[in-house]
Amino acid sequence: MEISHLLDALDRTRRRIRQLECSERAICRELEAASCQAGRYPRIEVSAHAQLRYLERVGCVNMAEVRDRILPDAVAEQARVLGSGLYPIQGSHFAQIRNGAVVTVKSFARYEAACTAQLARQKRLRRASTAADQETMGAPMGAPEVVTA
Repeated sequence: MEISHLLDALDRTRRRIRQLECSERAICRELEAASCQAGRYPRIEVSAHAQLRYLERVGCVNMAEVRDRILPDAVAEQARVLGSGLYPIQGSHFAQIRNGAVVTVKSFARYEAACTAQLARQKRLRRASTAADQETMGAPMGAPEVVTA
């Protein structure tokens, strides 16, 4: 008797799942139709590659010259010898080179601000770590207690 109840419950559950799947498909079709009517994309983006090609082809920017200014021959030679790191270019900027490629160009001011913030974070962490160590360890063993009269 109990098995037949369980089998009936299983059949009802399967029917309900099929109904829900049908409802889900219908809702998906409605959403697809609505998105086609309203326009598939609310905003069209312009990729970095498209911007670069625009500058090169329409704006008449000489990309070879830009590459040479980003990575002068002397800096390229230094990077080949020294490897990944930060290399000064054009006075107030540097090229960050990782695994044989320039990955970004930043200003020294921005780099200096990032270093200052990193040092401040390290100091805070050291202070917090030292305070936590002192709380957990308490006074050193064998140290005399200070008694005030």
